[in-house]
Amino acid sequence: MKVGIYARVSTSDRDQDPETQPMAVRDYCAAQGWSIYREYVDRASALDLAGRTAWRQMLDDAAKRKFRGVVTFKLDRSFRSVKHMHDTLAAWDIVGVSFKSVREQFDTSTAVGRLLLNMLAAVAELELELIRHRVKAGMDRARRQGKRIGRPRVIDRQGIKHRFGAILERLGAGELSRRQAAKELGIGYATLKRLIDAQGPVLRRRISVGTPVSPPERRPEGLTPIPQRIHWPATNDADELNEADRVVVEHFLQTLAKIAVAVAARRGKQRQHEQA
Repeated sequence: MKVGIYARVSTSDRDQDPETQPMAVRDYCAAQGWSIYREYVDRASALDLAGRTAWRQMLDDAAKRKFRGVVTFKLDRSFRSVKHMHDTLAAWDIVGVSFKSVREQFDTSTAVGRLLLNMLAAVAELELELIRHRVKAGMDRARRQGKRIGRPRVIDRQGIKHRFGAILERLGAGELSRRQAAKELGIGYATLKRLIDAQGPVLRRRISVGTPVSPPERRPEGLTPIPQRIHWPATNDADELNEADRVVVEHFLQTLAKIAVAVAARRGKQRQHEQA
């Protein structure tokens, strides 16, 4: 019989090795003479169905009848509640997929196995709820002791305060933009903005009035830069004014012609690349 193996470790315990569960399940399948179609491993909470991507993939494969059974190490590794278990097993029963647990030693393909499944599922849900309460109690105790829960703040990273101070000076002098500063610090743009806003309004104004850093100008090869300013002759002579207009128009037409040639050449290279 072809089966799929499912394993899951909780995100609350980073020391768990996801390989521990599949190893025992592989030995069990080898003893039963079953072939393994695929191993589905998740690192997420039992309640986080959106984060259990392997579980959703296994449900899709079961609906397509790619295997005849699902084998897991423990009952609470698969289902989040008794209702979740009943709904999932009912859907699997329609497509002819059975469910087996190595630790509890039951098989849903038999009547006794289904009876034991319902009893053990209630016990497993109770055990999971007790563990959840113990974890929350430990987190509340840690907060009261002044310990921070979760990942460390960006400003608490090693060496970030010194580097952030140097970046602020360069931002105030206009030597780099905020996006460049965020890239050098290895953080996101929104995170850098929050750090700057936390420094106070005076520093924000000093950074905002810094000299902006503009990217280098890029133009196709062979094009001359368009003059930023046109110096008109300080005269009322119509002939001199017409000559100035003619020079400007000629320069404009030459620039347009060069742009057209450059665009045509670039499109030709793109067509050659697509055809290749």
